[in-house]
Amino acid sequence: MAQFSVHLGVLGIVSLAAYQVGQFVRRFHLPLITGFLLVGILVGPYGLRLLDEEARITLRYVDMMALAFIALAAGSELHLREVRNQFKGIVSILLGQTLVVLLLGIVAVLVLAPYIPFLQGMTRSQVLAVGILTATIMVARSPSSAYAIIKELRARGPFTQKVLGVTVLKDALVIVVFALGTSVAAILLEGGTFDVLSLAVVCAEVVLDIIVGVTVAALIAALLSTALPAFVKTVGLLGVGFGVFILSAWLKEWHLGPFRLFTEPLLICMVAGFVVANWTSHRQELLELVEGIAPAIFALFFTSVGAALRMDVLQATWGIVLLLVAVRIVAIFLGSFIGGMVTEPSVSRNLLLGMTFITQAGVSVGLAEEVGVSFPPWGEAFAALTIGTIVVNQLLGPPMFKWAIRAVGEAHVEGELEPINRHVVLVGKGNELVTLARHLRDHQWHVCLLTSQPVESPPNNLAGVHVRPVSDSNWEGALTSLHLQDVGTVVIMLEDEEAYRLCEYLYRTAPHAHCVVHVKNANLLPRFRELGAAAIHPGLAPVQLLAAVVRSPSVTQVLLGETSGRDIVELRVCNPALDGVRLRELPLPPGVLVLSVRRKNQLLVPHGHTSLKTGDELTLFGEPEDLEDVELLLTLGRFASKEDF
Repeated sequence: MAQFSVHLGVLGIVSLAAYQVGQFVRRFHLPLITGFLLVGILVGPYGLRLLDEEARITLRYVDMMALAFIALAAGSELHLREVRNQFKGIVSILLGQTLVVLLLGIVAVLVLAPYIPFLQGMTRSQVLAVGILTATIMVARSPSSAYAIIKELRARGPFTQKVLGVTVLKDALVIVVFALGTSVAAILLEGGTFDVLSLAVVCAEVVLDIIVGVTVAALIAALLSTALPAFVKTVGLLGVGFGVFILSAWLKEWHLGPFRLFTEPLLICMVAGFVVANWTSHRQELLELVEGIAPAIFALFFTSVGAALRMDVLQATWGIVLLLVAVRIVAIFLGSFIGGMVTEPSVSRNLLLGMTFITQAGVSVGLAEEVGVSFPPWGEAFAALTIGTIVVNQLLGPPMFKWAIRAVGEAHVEGELEPINRHVVLVGKGNELVTLARHLRDHQWHVCLLTSQPVESPPNNLAGVHVRPVSDSNWEGALTSLHLQDVGTVVIMLEDEEAYRLCEYLYRTAPHAHCVVHVKNANLLPRFRELGAAAIHPGLAPVQLLAAVVRSPSVTQVLLGETSGRDIVELRVCNPALDGVRLRELPLPPGVLVLSVRRKNQLLVPHGHTSLKTGDELTLFGEPEDLEDVELLLTLGRFASKEDF
C-alpha cells in the first residue's frame, strides 16, 4: 500500500507537468493527450525512469478507473435526440466505415505478420485474433478532437451535423465491436475454433454486459439522486467504474461448458452512461461531473500510458506503423464514400467525408491499453504498436478535418463573419402574424410571410413584405423553395405538431437559422428547446411580461417600443480593427447605450473596460440614425487599425 501511494504521488506530480505541456502543444493545434503521452514517455523506463516497470504494475488500478471513466463518458455523450434527424445517413456511413476498416485491417495484419516481432511463433488463428483486435481499434476516432475543430472553425451545416453524428455514435459502436472482437480473439488465442456455438456464446456475453450495464446505470442514478456533495458523487462514480473491472475479472472465472466468460468492462460502463443520459433525469448532472473530473483523469491516464509505451517495439516497427496508418486512411475514405452515397449521391462531398474521420485519441488509446492488460505477454507490445499508429493519425487528422470543413463552405472563422442576418420568414396564419410582419418591416428587417389564409389588411399596409400564399399541407415545401441559407430567423405560428415537424426540418436543413415558435401546450416547451428553438407559450408570456414591467419598468418600455424615437438592436462586431478595443474607446454617438455583450454562449455585463472581440454581439439602444452609424462602424469599419483609437 505504501509503495502504491508513492507511485501514485509521483504520477500525480508528473501529470501536473504533463498538463502544462499539453496546454503548450495545443498552440500547434494538437490535442492535450499528445502532451500527456510525450511526458509519459520522457519519465518512463526508456527516459528518466521516474515511473519504471514496477510502478506501472502497481498503478494498474488507476488505469482501470480511468478506462471505466472514459467508457462512461463516451456513453453519456450519446444522446439519441441529437442524432435522430440524420439517422439513416449516419448509420449508412457508420456501417460502411466499420465493415471496410475491419476487413482491410484484418487483411493488413495477416499480410504484415511476418514483419511484426511479437507475432513470430503465433499460429494462423492467433494472428487472426490479433488482426481482429487491431482492426477494431482502427474503427475508433476522436470525438474530443472533432468538437474542438468544429468549435474553432465555428462550423455549421448539414455536412458538419452528419460528421458530428457519426462521431458521437462511433465511440459507442466501437466499444460494442471491441467487446465482440475480444471475445472472438479470446477463443482463437486459446486454441479454440469459432463456430455457431462460439458465436452464440459471444452474443450471450454481450447480452450479459448490457444487463450488467443497465444495473450499473441504476446504481449511478441512485447515487446522483442523493443530496451528497459533487466531490463525493465523483468519487462514487470512479468507485463504481473500478468495481465494474473487479466484477468483470470475477465473471471471467465462470465457465459455460468449455467456454470461459469474457465480459467487457468498457461496454458495461458505456451502456451505463448511455442509459443514465437517455432514460433518467440525471443526464445534465452526469455530464457536469464528467466534465469536472475529466482533465485530471485524462492527465493521469495518458501520462501513465505514455510511461508504459514499449519504445523498443516502436523503434523496430515504425515502418509497420506507417503502413497501418495508410491502410486505415484508405479504408476510412472508401467506407465513408460507400456509406455516404447511400443517402446523398454527391461524389465531391462524400470524397471529403473520409478526411473528417482520421483523428484518433482517447477511446482508441483506452482500447489499446485494455488489450495490453487482457492479453499478456504480447499485449504491451501490441499496445505500443497500436498507440504509435494512433499518434500518427492524431497528427494527420486535424489538418485534414479543417480542410474538408472549409472545402464544403461550412467554416465561419473569426474575420469571416457577416453582420447579423436580418432576413426573417414568418410561417402560419392569423392577424398577429401580419402585425408582426409590419413591425419587423418598420425596423428594417427583410420579411417573407408564408400564410395559408387571405391577408385581410390593405396591401399598402404590407408594402415591402413578400407575401406567399401556402396550402395547409405544404409548409415544408414552401420553406424548401426559399433560399434558407440566406434566412436568419424563422417564426412559426401553427399547431404544435406541425410546428414541431417544421422545427425538426429546419434543424436538419438550416441549423444556422434562429427558430421562434408559438407553442400552445406548455408541456411541449422542453421538446422545442431541445431543437434549439425559442419556444413561447401565450399563457406564460403575459405573466412574464407583467413581472418584467414590475421589476424593470424603464427597460420594459424600451422592449415594448414605448420610448419615442428610440430603438433597440443587436449587431455583430465584424470589423477586425475593433478586436481588443475597449468600449470606452469606441466612438459611439452620445445617445447610444450598450446594454449587453454576448461572446459565443456567454452574456457579459458591459463596462468601459470591456474589450471587444471579433464576433461579439452587442445589444444597443439609441436613435435609429445613430444606430445605423454604429452598424457601419461594427461591420464595415471606418478605421484602418487599432491605432486610430
